Amino acid sequence: MKLVAAEAGLQPTKINLFSCYTKRVRANLHAVITMSPIGEIFRTRLRQFSALVKCCTIDWFSEWPNEALESVALRMLQNMSDLEVNKETLKALVQMCIDMHQSVVRNTELFKHELNRHNYVTPTSFLELLTVLLNCILTVFSKIYGIKKQEIITARNRTHTGLDKLLHWCVNMTLHTPCLV
Repeated sequence: MKLVAAEAGLQPTKINLFSCYTKRVRANLHAVITMSPIGEIFRTRLRQFSALVKCCTIDWFSEWPNEALESVALRMLQNMSDLEVNKETLKALVQMCIDMHQSVVRNTELFKHELNRHNYVTPTSFLELLTVLLNCILTVFSKIYGIKKQEIITARNRTHTGLDKLLHWCVNMTLHTPCLV
């Protein structure tokens, strides 16, 4: 700090050094604080710490465009490798999630207009929807899928066993037919 104070043309006293230090911190320190704008907690924080509004740059993020919703849904739902989901089914699931989210957004606006009450739908709400859907698919549907797959395997094995017995019977009949004539 002594070199910085000397470059600024100041004597290296404690007050000047601390002043230079404070100026450098203000110029170079960057902090990111993230808060959800929903609810009373955000308003309370703004009242308690008024410098958040006065001295900070606030970036408000609006709702995600369809491309972002699709990208996030596709990335999260691709983890369903246990179910052997094809691309068409995956695309339909992604579109269903997007439609559900947009429907909730539209109905929230209607709710606000008709009842003058706020219900906030954020990108976090979309992520929660995807998480619930993924958990539902991986638990309930994977059990159903496993049961149906086992039923198909059992039916296939029975069919193979029946065909083997018919083949064995046909071979035996062709061998014994000349004896009967």
